[in-house]
Amino acid sequence: MPELEYPNNWYSITYNRTVVIYNKSALAPKQLLEEIYRIFSLPPKTTVAKVLSPEMTQAELRRFFHLSVPEKLKQLRTLRVSLAGDPDSAINLYPDLFDVVRKINKSATHAELPNVMQFCSALEALLQLCWEKPKVVSDSTQVTLLQALDLLEHLTKADTGTNLLDNPPVCILVMACDPLANQAIVHALGKGLLGYEVIEEPALAAQALNNKRYDLILLDVATPQIDGLEFASHIQKTAYNKKTPLLYLTNIRDFENRISTKTSDGQDLIVLPFSFIELTVKILCLIFHSKSSSSLGK
Repeated sequence: MPELEYPNNWYSITYNRTVVIYNKSALAPKQLLEEIYRIFSLPPKTTVAKVLSPEMTQAELRRFFHLSVPEKLKQLRTLRVSLAGDPDSAINLYPDLFDVVRKINKSATHAELPNVMQFCSALEALLQLCWEKPKVVSDSTQVTLLQALDLLEHLTKADTGTNLLDNPPVCILVMACDPLANQAIVHALGKGLLGYEVIEEPALAAQALNNKRYDLILLDVATPQIDGLEFASHIQKTAYNKKTPLLYLTNIRDFENRISTKTSDGQDLIVLPFSFIELTVKILCLIFHSKSSSSLGK
């Protein structure tokens, strides 16, 4: 068996033209070979050719990402169960969640997977905020975190390297009457590098919805002259936006009961006050889920 070497802290081994890549810190040589035998169903002591690759190709890096990410996702699932089961102990879970998400982000950066990279960066920022300022964490924030952890697992399978936010560019319709809410929304969209249109007049918004498809609609339920749920019903009847995700902005604490009985999949809410990074993550959850599901044909 040839001695294994570690160029640039990585090693690459091929068997029948299939490349397997591991980080030096992940497995010792003996463990590595045992893993190679297992992956390719090889009998023990099979000779495995060594290929040294100082500059790994993009295909190799992406293969490594998909080989390494399941273990990280397993850790996230375990932490998610704890987060959902005991929200009061969440403060002790944020550092571990942050660490795993950062590792996934780092691997995705090497592999140039833009959707996983952008989503992980936003989720890292939210986890750091929750960790450093636990008083800002609300029930709404916890829901957003759980949704984000679920979406991340889905996104790691759907990201093929094509930026879902640029092909074509995302456009979000914002209907918010509160100047402070508008300011927070615009800031959140800017952080997410997302395109948007702000239309405060319901009649003008209805006209726009009849003539153009949006990737997401942000609807302030306190918008004058309309009822949020009634306007949502109108949106669902339009040709272009009947399947467009809808995010309600509300400061009504019991609004969740109304929305759960009168809305359908693809609709969500966020309760005021919220941090801009929570709103960014919530928006990315809805858009990435919609676009990645479409790309997978689901």
